[in-house]
Amino acid sequence: MRYRKLLYELSSNYVGVLECRNLSITINRPDIRQELMNTVRLLRTSEGFRKDLSYYTQAYKNFIKSYLKAPYNKTGYSPENLAKTFLRNPLARVRNDLEGIRYITELRTFMPMLAIDVDKVSPPLILRKALKHEVIPSFKSFLELSGYELILADGVNKPIYVLFSKRNKLYAVSKNTVKALILSFGIPRFPKYFITQSLNTFRKLMSMYYAQTTCEYLDTKTVIKTPQEF
Repeated sequence: MRYRKLLYELSSNYVGVLECRNLSITINRPDIRQELMNTVRLLRTSEGFRKDLSYYTQAYKNFIKSYLKAPYNKTGYSPENLAKTFLRNPLARVRNDLEGIRYITELRTFMPMLAIDVDKVSPPLILRKALKHEVIPSFKSFLELSGYELILADGVNKPIYVLFSKRNKLYAVSKNTVKALILSFGIPRFPKYFITQSLNTFRKLMSMYYAQTTCEYLDTKTVIKTPQEF
């Protein structure tokens, strides 16, 4: 019952969705790389930025422990860990410039995001609880889940994302993607406008660097379902 209520609350109030069309994804554009470098520089120089980073990280930690009853140190999503990764190597995780813009947005707003190639998933998306010892493919190997996690799967129940987890890299868009869903994930401890703020940041960056691309808001309930809604 606890997970059922949480899944419904998240899908109804704490997930935002954009649909971006007419994409032409580039790789290693100098201006987007510079935007990412500027954001990473803020992590080093802005005391206010670092304070916000600590606040958001603690909020995710509290949420994961109290709502999911999960071992945070092993699985928990952490804006601080993401920031440390980029401070060590600003371009280490960036496969293409759409991912670059997503990471810029995550680093600025502290909200985890996901980009999905619309043509490579079967709708609707399903938000569900992981099965105990569920094994799913990741980029380099297989990932065994504990059963605490929340999973976003496609319409045939193939997992594509682990919410609020360090180990969430199951899927990525490619340079051939022409239409994508961009999802932003909040938690009940945050005001709902944080989600809109993150999507607005992403949308602004897309309009700045890809003028031909249009990103429009979708009704989340038309995109994401929970198991009890089937």
